[in-house]
Amino acid sequence: MNFTFINSAMLFALPLVIIPIIIHLFSIKNSRVKKFPDTKYIALAVKKTITKIRLWQFLLLLLRILIVALLVFFFARAVYHKQKPASSGVSSPEAYFILLDNSYSMGAAGKNSSSFERGKDSCLKVLKAVRSVDSVSFALFSKGAEEKVKGFTSNIIDVESKIKYSALTYKTTSIRSGLNLALKTLKETPAGSKQVVVVTDFALHGYSDLDYSVSGVDPGVNIVFVDVGENADNIAVSGVGTAISSFENRMKFNVNIAGYTASRYSKVPVSLMLNGQKAAYGFADIRPGKKTDKIMYADSGENEKDTGSARIEIDDALSVDNTSYFTVSGSQLKKVLLVDGDVKISAFLSESFYLNLALNPNQRFSADVVPSVCVLNEFRSKKLSEYKAVFLCNVPELLPSDERKLMDYIKAGGNLVYFMGDKIDVKNYAALDAAVFPASITGEETGELKFDIKSASSNHQILKNTGLDELGKAVFYKIYRLSPKSKCFSFLDFEGVNCPAFLESNKLSVDSGRVLVFPFPADRDRTDFPLRNAYVPFVQELAKYLSEGRVLDDTKSVCIGDVFKKKIENLTSSAGVEVTNPAGVKKNILPAGNTFDYPFTDNPGIYTYRYTDKKGKKTEYFSVNPDVLSGESDLKKIDPADLVKLFPPKTSVHAIKGGKDTESDIVSIVRGEELSKTLLLVLLALLTVEGMLSIRRLL
Repeated sequence: MNFTFINSAMLFALPLVIIPIIIHLFSIKNSRVKKFPDTKYIALAVKKTITKIRLWQFLLLLLRILIVALLVFFFARAVYHKQKPASSGVSSPEAYFILLDNSYSMGAAGKNSSSFERGKDSCLKVLKAVRSVDSVSFALFSKGAEEKVKGFTSNIIDVESKIKYSALTYKTTSIRSGLNLALKTLKETPAGSKQVVVVTDFALHGYSDLDYSVSGVDPGVNIVFVDVGENADNIAVSGVGTAISSFENRMKFNVNIAGYTASRYSKVPVSLMLNGQKAAYGFADIRPGKKTDKIMYADSGENEKDTGSARIEIDDALSVDNTSYFTVSGSQLKKVLLVDGDVKISAFLSESFYLNLALNPNQRFSADVVPSVCVLNEFRSKKLSEYKAVFLCNVPELLPSDERKLMDYIKAGGNLVYFMGDKIDVKNYAALDAAVFPASITGEETGELKFDIKSASSNHQILKNTGLDELGKAVFYKIYRLSPKSKCFSFLDFEGVNCPAFLESNKLSVDSGRVLVFPFPADRDRTDFPLRNAYVPFVQELAKYLSEGRVLDDTKSVCIGDVFKKKIENLTSSAGVEVTNPAGVKKNILPAGNTFDYPFTDNPGIYTYRYTDKKGKKTEYFSVNPDVLSGESDLKKIDPADLVKLFPPKTSVHAIKGGKDTESDIVSIVRGEELSKTLLLVLLALLTVEGMLSIRRLL
């Protein structure tokens, strides 16, 4: 039965319904017999009248019985439950576990307030439904659950204060994390009636990990979801991809924009900040439910590490996801330096022309490897640490200072490549240290020479993706004969002359770079190799092979709430690593071994960390952003019917709308709907009918 009574003792008065029956029986009088002349027609009329009177009396009896019964129910305070009540009695103590969603989607602004402010207001309305015999607990939840009230308390004022001073986070939603905490805590309370009140925006993304359809929920617990969200359009920057374009030697930024909208938005302003300065500005067209990539270009300057952000300038539901922060480390950009030793008036005839073109064949778009060309005098003033590899293209000779510079570069992890042409000073190269130039030039070979494909090490990375058949078609008319000076190996030879086509020296140490020597030039002076189909993939694979050796740990963005991990070799400072968050708050982290973890990523922005290793003081950066890719920025709501399906069939799950009726709705669900007003109206109606019937009877 779905009826209960607040004042159930009054039900003992229910036998009073017999009073109208007794009155009815005692009011029946025996008729007196009088003799008359022939009264046949009168007797017939009397019979019909008596039948009507008895029917009238019977209706009055039923009305009076019903009036007495309803009076008993009225004073017993009858309560109707839409479902079977979870508690043993309406007056038993109740336990309320209030969960408030403080994920960043709750910051969606409506007409007058945000979902989070409406959520706090709904929580306060739930407290009004709590009686003096009841107890309450309160927790915030987003990616995880944060218990604000330990266990249960009857101190409503304390809980009210905790609700009022609750703060929004930048984390994603996990309804399951909050429910798990509430259900676990409710198991430990002896209260007769147990409730979990989940105040959230009903956004669909929060239910991706919620599935109690098999088990895991006590059927005696009422679970009430309070909807405080609004359907609203939102646009978010989900990330920024960075690359290098050789077009005007600029950086390329791919701003990823997600449109969680029902309509199209045209010419949405997009701005790009780099190192604190506005670097680019443009517009993007956003289509409903689609992702848009906005390509922007900016100068990176001479910084080894750049920091910045991309922002859409629009007044939508959420502002926190309108900006995405990023860092670009010089170690991530695969820049190579081409030193041209035979410069011509026409760039087409220069030694480095084909090599430059092969490294970046479509110069108006991004490339995996970005070349810069200089002459020997410019090379001497270059900071080589900015480049993954240095290509010496037919450079006539190297000075002792050049040799020392290259030696330091190789030891620091830089890679060196020689393409040898007709300008080479053989004696100068013979005098170079074996670590800088690991081969001896013993002569020259002429003719129509080709690669010996049978000698190729097909597993070597440079040759693996080049295409050996096409490689074998290249013709060389003049090459240098090389012999190794130090420990070297060849992964391809020339056919018929027993001469290596490439020489690669073994690395000096684990951290040092590679040195490769090619006994032919990079242009067409002595070969048709640059005109062959294999040339572009060969050169690109060569550059990738060299770049791999110097890729440092990437400083990619981490999502809010995730742990940033960094491996630091040769850390010398006993103070550890000093991390400064976007608000300027500093915290020292002591690494475990050579790795430090930073878990305090609670706010979006650029974080700076400083440390000292054997090479000196270092300053690096990492970015923290909201997890837009999780779908948190999509404010589309879950259907209440689909929400109920996530629980076992017998679970008491309710969905209500937050607002002025929150308190009465909670009371109706937990204690049922008191029928006093309804009973009173019915009683008044029955008394009116009974009075009218009684008067008519008298008439």
